[in-house]
Amino acid sequence: MCCVSNCESIKALISSEFCRAICRVSSKSRRARLPARDFAFKLLRERGVSVAPGTAFGDVAAGAVRISLASSDSDLREGVGRLAEFVHQLS
Repeated sequence: MCCVSNCESIKALISSEFCRAICRVSSKSRRARLPARDFAFKLLRERGVSVAPGTAFGDVAAGAVRISLASSDSDLREGVGRLAEFVHQLS
């Protein structure tokens, strides 16, 4: 596993062994913070990107979302780009 940071608002723990990334998403504004489930559904509706809310994996991942890496590099770049824009919009 390795830890990466794509932008100021997203931190990711990537596991190539399990083809997934757990991304902690944050907002500088407390009012903009959404529960993980609400965040995931809003991201899907507004940006067409599907992620699993971290709460599905226990309290330890409550402030995170899970991204499947079982896709092409170009699709992953597009999806992560949309995720970053979405998080920035919420800030």
